[in-house]
Amino acid sequence: CIVKNTKFNEQRIEDIIQIQEKLHLTLCRNRKKAAIGIYPLEEINFPIYFKALNPEEIKFIPLGEKSELNGYTILSDTETGQKYGYLLKDLKKFPVFIDSKKNILSMPPIINSDIVGKVTEETKDVFIEVSGNDIKFLNQVLNIIVTLMADTGGEIFSLDVRYKNKTITCPDLSPRRMKINLDNVNKILGIKLNESQLKIHLEKMGYGYINKIV
Repeated sequence: CIVKNTKFNEQRIEDIIQIQEKLHLTLCRNRKKAAIGIYPLEEINFPIYFKALNPEEIKFIPLGEKSELNGYTILSDTETGQKYGYLLKDLKKFPVFIDSKKNILSMPPIINSDIVGKVTEETKDVFIEVSGNDIKFLNQVLNIIVTLMADTGGEIFSLDVRYKNKTITCPDLSPRRMKINLDNVNKILGIKLNESQLKIHLEKMGYGYINKIV
């Protein structure tokens, strides 16, 4: 998706990086389930493609580096490559995000480009992607990132992701209904809430309360 009219400063950039890495470490299981990429929109030319290329074909300057590397040397010569390279090492081809002018945005789940994948204090609009194998899970991760940015004043714009046989519009921020059992809640928390008290606490956490709990 795209988030426009963001207001980045040094602290906010650091906060976003920390949130991104905490999600990678916990919810995304050390990037095994998903990897998150955030890019300055002004540096990107749409449409963007997600491709698999031979490692020798993948050539760009990784984030924080000074010289161009290929897919193999990104794994061997960068800190994140050494840390997460095992996720790609047995593949014949490596994944990349690439724009319509052949600029490589990133080699997920490893690292962004230093040229088109670096957010600065001058960045106003960002492109965000989440890659992995489970569409439902990826949408959940994307929703967390974009709503955090919306809370700081950013405006969310959806994008169409075109697959071979379908098109998905994301992010999907439609409300999700959940069933909850009051006895279960009290058993887990070790307290005794009645239904009206539970309703108050749910609403304090931002959950809408619609139907009678069963």
